[in-house]
Amino acid sequence: MSRVTIRRANRGDYPTVVRMLLDLAAHAGAPNRPRVTVEVLKTDGPSGHDRFRILVAELDGLTVGLCLYTF
Repeated sequence: MSRVTIRRANRGDYPTVVRMLLDLAAHAGAPNRPRVTVEVLKTDGPSGHDRFRILVAELDGLTVGLCLYTF
């Protein structure tokens, strides 16, 4: 049986996180494309200015979801 694993995102996950956020915006019909990039995640994320945190969900080794949150 497959099991979903939730973990903190690391820098290696950033390209996937960017793709997922852009896909979500497109799916939701956002009027403006998000300006998220790997560099933005590095600068403003947990390993930079720590303005937000990211969790990723994995199923059978594939990232299938994310949670981006702030305090």
